[in-house]
Amino acid sequence: MAIGDARNVIEPLLANYVCTFNSGYFERMKGFYHKNAVMVEKDKSVLWGQKASLLQMTTECGETRMEVSNSKYDGVGDFLNVTTDFASLRR
Repeated sequence: MAIGDARNVIEPLLANYVCTFNSGYFERMKGFYHKNAVMVEKDKSVLWGQKASLLQMTTECGETRMEVSNSKYDGVGDFLNVTTDFASLRR
């Protein structure tokens, strides 16, 4: 898949994810994670699985809002990927 095509697929999903998180709709966050999702914070941590990712987002980040920047999109076949910097800001 071309990078432009991956961006067209992922960018609206990422915007919806950030909006859902910033609105505090944590019960809706489950729909964004595959049961075998992997979340990596470079040089800090790796989370595996939907439950671990959701627990992290709702406990550690629950009183914050998220801003993303420097997003890079790529993918091969059905595997699409976004790499982004994010900042957690107090609500």
